Amino acid sequence: MQRVFNWIRCTGRKATAETKQLHGMHAERNMMEDITMKENKMIIWQNIDINIDAWREYYQECCDILDNEMTSCETDDQLYEWIDEQNAISLDDERYNLNVNVGDEIIVIGDLGLWNGRRNGYKIIKSGNIKDCLYNDCDYCEWYCDDKDMRYTGIHHDGTNYYRYRTWRKGISESQKDTFLNKLVYGEVSENDIKKYTKSIRPFVARVYGWPGRKKI
Repeated sequence: MQRVFNWIRCTGRKATAETKQLHGMHAERNMMEDITMKENKMIIWQNIDINIDAWREYYQECCDILDNEMTSCETDDQLYEWIDEQNAISLDDERYNLNVNVGDEIIVIGDLGLWNGRRNGYKIIKSGNIKDCLYNDCDYCEWYCDDKDMRYTGIHHDGTNYYRYRTWRKGISESQKDTFLNKLVYGEVSENDIKKYTKSIRPFVARVYGWPGRKKI
């Protein structure tokens, strides 16, 4: 399944729109649980780190249980292919878990690592559904929450992208939204602007997984 969003990004003096196709990915993860605590990160899903020994052990456990129903993985390439399949399923599971509407659009604040340097940008998820955040346009990525926000790190051949997911505060006018988004494009937005116009969607995610509260922001 694919999703298409518009990235609005800063390219020198003027902003241009570029459509990026967000697609499902071949995925690998480093442990059996989909949700893990890693330092101050609460991981939703990731394929950046992989523990091949843990996966090999898990595969053998599945073979012992399912016997002849398991696909044969006699080589590492076959095992990696199986891992891809399992992670694609687990990513779909997280979309199911995060089928939660936040009540307004979701603003994805992007710090993009491009071939010609770092650029600021944003995209709008009009559905307001958190599951629609879980589509990837990088080779390796992770979605997670810190103590303030739901975030994303994506690694691709040109660099690394960082996303931060927010939604509009109540009472923000269309004019104020335009002002805020223009500031994002031109790299003029401050943390105070982000707090003034938007709010975190982390509480919605935390309620799904039973995570502890966060700092008010």
